[in-house]
Amino acid sequence: MDIREILQEENIQLDADAGTKEEVLKTMAEMLFRSGKIEDADTFLNDVCERERMGFTGAGSKMAIPHGISQKVKKVSVAIVRTRGDIYWGTEQEDIPEEAKRVQFIVLFAVPAKPPKTGEIKYIEALKAVCRKLADRRAAENLLQARRASQIIEIINDDKQ
Repeated sequence: MDIREILQEENIQLDADAGTKEEVLKTMAEMLFRSGKIEDADTFLNDVCERERMGFTGAGSKMAIPHGISQKVKKVSVAIVRTRGDIYWGTEQEDIPEEAKRVQFIVLFAVPAKPPKTGEIKYIEALKAVCRKLADRRAAENLLQARRASQIIEIINDDKQ
């Protein structure tokens, strides 16, 4: 799958000043709202935070993959924020190592509550593709060092990396 179907440069922010998980998620919800991917940033943000309370979304290697399933999502889409430094990606789960709770690269999936069948497939394909990239140490390091939004898209799309 070509990630550009659900991720555009306008929904990528590199070197954000956000210092908390809440600030990052709010920034991402606002990006998706401004780009017309969601109808209401506050409601979507509440849905994402509700999902966050259900379980840890850290993925290791300073990465996190939160997602929100919401009535306010118009179509499957993705927002990415890379913070200037590590932020605490807290969780109530006790079995998560402390070092895994420090993240810098966040990929937020926005999914309609009732997506059309093709939307469900795009979401699952995209989630698998992004997870593969984040699990690949070299690709993850490249994502942390990319200078432009276009590079982020290229790294995620590159099957060789």
